[in-house]
Amino acid sequence: MMRACRRRGERSVFVAMMIWGSVASAVLLVVVGAVGVAMGDEESALSGAVGVLVATAFFALGASCLQMLLQHVATPTMMAGAFLVYGLQISALFWLYELVASASWLRGSWLAWGAFGATIAWQASQVWAVTQTRQLIYDGGMPAAVTAEGVSS
Repeated sequence: MMRACRRRGERSVFVAMMIWGSVASAVLLVVVGAVGVAMGDEESALSGAVGVLVATAFFALGASCLQMLLQHVATPTMMAGAFLVYGLQISALFWLYELVASASWLRGSWLAWGAFGATIAWQASQVWAVTQTRQLIYDGGMPAAVTAEGVSS
């Protein structure tokens, strides 16, 4: 996947994150579904799949928003924008929880394990993407040297 991405000239760390995170989530979705069905409980499989999809949406939304933020926002305001993105993600999770919490088919432990597995998969794929593309996500510049006389530029 990454080699194909490089051949087309797309060397963005965010593209790599989205590709590897989506692949990891798709594999995990199949595994969770297969385990749930093998255990004879379709509702558990569905709950685990919802957990995987919720975590996938959480990370995909965050990566997409941060990519736009880093491309179009000045450096001093990036942290405020990152907190805004995080607040958007948490708000979306709250409303999703309100929708799904009363579902009779929901198995909480399967939902939680699916979301936990997808979180680990996305974190690992993000680390993999950053190490494979070897690009800085942002350029904050080098810190100034501090000497006995003070800060030198």
